[in-house]
Amino acid sequence: MAKVKREISVTLENRPGRLAHVCGCLADRNVNLVALSAVEGKGSSVVRFVADKPKKALRMLTGSCPMKVSERDVLVAKMSNKPGALSKAAGRLGKAGINIDYVYASAGGGGKAVVVFAVPDARRAKAAVEGKKVKPAPVKKAKAKPKPKPKPKARKKAAPKAKARKARSAARPKAKRKAKRAV
Repeated sequence: MAKVKREISVTLENRPGRLAHVCGCLADRNVNLVALSAVEGKGSSVVRFVADKPKKALRMLTGSCPMKVSERDVLVAKMSNKPGALSKAAGRLGKAGINIDYVYASAGGGGKAVVVFAVPDARRAKAAVEGKKVKPAPVKKAKAKPKPKPKPKARKKAAPKAKARKARSAARPKAKRKAKRAV
């Protein structure tokens, strides 16, 4: 079973207690996390999660606990927690020409796992994972760029320094020029 859901991403300072604070704020509002992923960055971490009440979670994160937040559609698939299940789902996405930007999972009891696929088009991905026939994504043709006009070739002029050097050299007696070269 697969569903298109909203994923929320929060950027947090990478220091003790920040994740506990966010999870505590969500718990205080009775928001449950279905799946969660945290990735370390330079001085901060990106925490991505799918919540059972995404609108309520988003209001809390942007209102009473203001944080840097973004959201996107993801595919959330419940599948058997056994060898080959993820391979089958990822294979169906690949066969349909759907790239997986990133994936994370949450496995619980009962032999089931919740897998979150971040993909460019979650609705097409849902159909592919469910084994339905999926039309290939439309290929955007790049517009041909006009060729730049060639620049006119500039005439080379003798460098002023080179001319001055030649004039000084010609003015010096031959003996001094030979002595200077020997050095």
